[in-house]
Amino acid sequence: MPWCPKCRSEYREGFTECADCKAALVEELPPVEEKKLGFVCRTAARGTDPFADGRFTAEDQPVLLLGLEDEDETLRLCELLDSCHVPAFPIRREGERMLEEERTEEGEFPAYVEIAAEDLPDLPEDESDDWYDQMMAEAESPYEIYVPTFAFERALSLIEEDEAAQNEKVGEETDGSETAEA
Repeated sequence: MPWCPKCRSEYREGFTECADCKAALVEELPPVEEKKLGFVCRTAARGTDPFADGRFTAEDQPVLLLGLEDEDETLRLCELLDSCHVPAFPIRREGERMLEEERTEEGEFPAYVEIAAEDLPDLPEDESDDWYDQMMAEAESPYEIYVPTFAFERALSLIEEDEAAQNEKVGEETDGSETAEA
């Protein structure tokens, strides 16, 4: 059976290229080294692109998969992705949020687009007023996981499967504690 040397996915006979990575398939994969990689969160200033240095091609360019509040959970999910042969890059954000553009001159701020109040979307009536704070809190997560562009869809499905499994586990624990109390 052919294999992708990049993401290590197996294909049926007759396929010659990986659908995700676009890499040429090989008949045998090299053995995986058994050493534990371990993950360490790189530090990056808030509001900056930690991968803007031009080292990556368009298909390898890391993109944001998920923002998290907890370092242990971030590292657990990176290990999950790695166990499924999806490269993961954890980032720890620090400092104040940077402006999208630099200041034009000393003390001057860049131009901005003014949005008229009537152009803002209406909130559903059942939506609470703290929606903006919640959205900004999610956008300002101190930990982020990036994955290469070619692996984004696979990584997203793995995270969704893990979340479903975690929710199911919590549901089983809740059902067990209710039964014990009855």
